[in-house]
Amino acid sequence: KDNLNFDLNDITQSISTQNKELVDINDKTTSLEANIKSIQDAIDVLDERKSKINQELMTARAKHNYLVNLENENEGYSKSVKSILDYAKNNSKVHGTIANLISTDEKYEYAIEIALGGFIQNIVVEDEIIAKNLITYLNDNSLGRVTFLPLDNLSDAPDINPKVLKNEGVIGIASDLVSTDKKYSNAIKLALANTVIVDNIDNAISLSKKIKNSLRIVTVAGELLAQTGSITGGRTAARSGGVIGRKEKIAELKKIISSKEDEVEASKAQIEKLELQKEEVKKQFDEILPRKEELVINIATLTEKRENVKKEIEKIDLQKQSFASVLEEMNVKITEMKNTIDSNNQVIFNINVENAKKQEEIDEYTRFNKEKQKVKVLVSMFGRE
Repeated sequence: KDNLNFDLNDITQSISTQNKELVDINDKTTSLEANIKSIQDAIDVLDERKSKINQELMTARAKHNYLVNLENENEGYSKSVKSILDYAKNNSKVHGTIANLISTDEKYEYAIEIALGGFIQNIVVEDEIIAKNLITYLNDNSLGRVTFLPLDNLSDAPDINPKVLKNEGVIGIASDLVSTDKKYSNAIKLALANTVIVDNIDNAISLSKKIKNSLRIVTVAGELLAQTGSITGGRTAARSGGVIGRKEKIAELKKIISSKEDEVEASKAQIEKLELQKEEVKKQFDEILPRKEELVINIATLTEKRENVKKEIEKIDLQKQSFASVLEEMNVKITEMKNTIDSNNQVIFNINVENAKKQEEIDEYTRFNKEKQKVKVLVSMFGRE
């Protein structure tokens, strides 16, 4: 049993030591798993962001390509304007259409298109000589009519009293709502002369009455109140090809595409970096995992062995208890037997004492008989005499 108790203590100590190591390893694996999950979560966020950026990039590229094709084909313009733009595309003195020379907030584009009317396809040129030469080209080739705006001979556009801006619903003077190069400002003001933009038709009608039709009024939705008092409204399925600020939109989309491409590459780089980090952490996890599995098996084996040893010790204890019980019974019997022997010895002693007394009586009787016999002999002898 002593050997078994020694084995039991040794096994218990070994289990305790390996359990402590297993707890440390479990803490490490838990920490590593949490780290891996954290890194993977960051990767998932970046992947989602990259997918979103890629979608935005595809959309921007599609818009860019569409607008580039429109611009290359001069879509949205009449045949005669297209002919001039194509003919004079390398002529630095032909600056482009009014639509190409301005940009505005997208929410005002339709209103500005309506406000421009026919001016939207007017071509701005450097001077009257260029205008004359281009008209000759049109005539010689029967290409139709085009209106040119020579920068050297344009009238000044009339100014609008800024007090009009204080009226309800007035968003602004049309020419103030567009952006353009300073050298084209007079041409743009002329194209948008006497025009204000308002929020809706009710405010437009109210303003028109108040100022007695002294200005052209265009709503954001595209209704036009002319200085003659006429009101034009409604919308067709197709617009003028979205020609306003098309070059600026193409340039802006190009910047957006470049920025989105940079963002995608940055996301890829971050993902690659995180993937390397995850692999390094996973490597650490994989390195300690075999030891964890080994400890689990060892502890299970030792625990089973300890239980077996405990059973052996319990078995010995039971045997010991059984032997003790038998021994106790034997001791009881021995005591009983000893008592019996003692009792018997006392009886024997008593018998011996009694026998001794009787022997004395017998001896006395025998001696008496002998004396009696002697007497008889003497009497007999005296009688003969």
